Amino acid sequence: MKEIIYFGDDVFLHDFSDNIDIYHAKEPMRPLENARNAIKDAIENPIESKKLDELIMSDSKISICFDDISVPLPPMKKDVRALAAEVIVEKLTVFSATCLTEALSFTNKP
Repeated sequence: MKEIIYFGDDVFLHDFSDNIDIYHAKEPMRPLENARNAIKDAIENPIESKKLDELIMSDSKISICFDDISVPLPPMKKDVRALAAEVIVEKLTVFSATCLTEALSFTNKP
């Protein structure tokens, strides 16, 4: 069974034995109509986790982390990491204003 193999910057054709199972990725999902609303919904309705306001205490220190943009992956048509960070910071700001007595501080370190 011949399959195209992607290896680093190279592409080659390899003839696998017939007793090998090969799994292919699913087709890409349709783009979201409103990424900001989808991010807000994901934050408000986490899967198998408590909500942010149940996890954060007045003395919590918070880091917002994303995957390494320098990794050579296919470029995204629209990178939503900055939008996700904005939505999270908005959520934390509202949370701190209404629920905490101490102000949260945000630090952007390179």
